[in-house]
Amino acid sequence: MEKYTEKQLDKAIEEKFKKLDEFSAWFLGQTKFANRPSKLVFSTSGNPWYKSKLTGKESETDILVVFEEIKTSRRFAIHIENKLSNGRFEPLQPRQYHERAKAWIGNKKYSNYLDYEVVLVAPRTFYDRNKEEAGIFGRYVSHEDIAQFIPEFGA
Repeated sequence: MEKYTEKQLDKAIEEKFKKLDEFSAWFLGQTKFANRPSKLVFSTSGNPWYKSKLTGKESETDILVVFEEIKTSRRFAIHIENKLSNGRFEPLQPRQYHERAKAWIGNKKYSNYLDYEVVLVAPRTFYDRNKEEAGIFGRYVSHEDIAQFIPEFGA
C-alpha cells in the first residue's frame, strides 16, 4: 500500500520547484535542458487536460513546469507523468504526452514555451515492470532519486 497518493506527490514536486532552486537545477540536469540556468515562470499540479486531435481521447499532464532561460529568455516546459509503484499506463498514455506537449507550444495559457521534454517520474519497480512504454518518455527520474529532496518519495 502506498503511503502518499499520486496527487499528494504531484503537489510536493510542484512546491519543491517553487521553493528550491537547487531541486530545479538538479531536476533539469536530468533533461536535455541541463546546464541552462533558468527560472521557473509557471507551474501546475492541477492536471491540465487536453483532447487529442489524433485519437479524440482526453488525457492530462500530472505536473507542468515552465522555465525561462536566463541568458536567452527562451521558455521551455517539462511535462511530468508521476506513477506510483502499483500504477499502470492508460492506453496510448506515453505517446499522448508528446502530442499534448507539442500542441501546447506557444500557448499563452502555458506561458508560451517553445521547447519541451516529457519526463516519467516513478519508482524503479514501476519502471522495470513497464520499460517498453516508459521508454517512450524522453526521460525517467526515479522516486528514489527524488527522495533526496522530497522525503515523501522515499516512503
